[in-house]
Amino acid sequence: MQSNLRFAGMWTGKVVLITGASDGIGASCAKLIGQRGAKLVLTAFPNENFSNEESGSRLIVTGDITSETTRIEVVKRTIDCFGRIDVLINNAGVGQYGYPTEVDTEISKRMFDVNVFSALALTQLVVTGLALRQRLLMAFVTRSIAAEKKTGSNQEIPNGFTVERQNGIPGSEKGK
Repeated sequence: MQSNLRFAGMWTGKVVLITGASDGIGASCAKLIGQRGAKLVLTAFPNENFSNEESGSRLIVTGDITSETTRIEVVKRTIDCFGRIDVLINNAGVGQYGYPTEVDTEISKRMFDVNVFSALALTQLVVTGLALRQRLLMAFVTRSIAAEKKTGSNQEIPNGFTVERQNGIPGSEKGK
């Protein structure tokens, strides 16, 4: 509890870009970080669960994060609106579960495009812009694996959650 209180103020005034913000971990991060005073830039596919309500501290950019046009638009609009990006949370992700003989390789390609390549490309856009200004970047990558029970099988994929965190900009001194 003490640790949470100590870091509660760290979000105040920070510009936080969150991908995959329409539901799950992304929506929860947006809610919590927004309550702690951050300026939010939220991106996801347009859908009924994703609020398009913008305010002085909240910018919404809908689109497909695998599209270079969408990635450039979200970074440009963020810089135009808030002047910087302090935190990037690459949360957009898709999954496919099944036995190797059952999975669709086209879906697997899409999964890598969303989960890996678009996150890398967006991070490169953000870091390049931040490196020119010598600002601190905290990049978080989150992926979750939902539990699934196959019909006729007693095997379950366990719930999982991983977070990778990077402080600093490549070539600069790492944050503590």
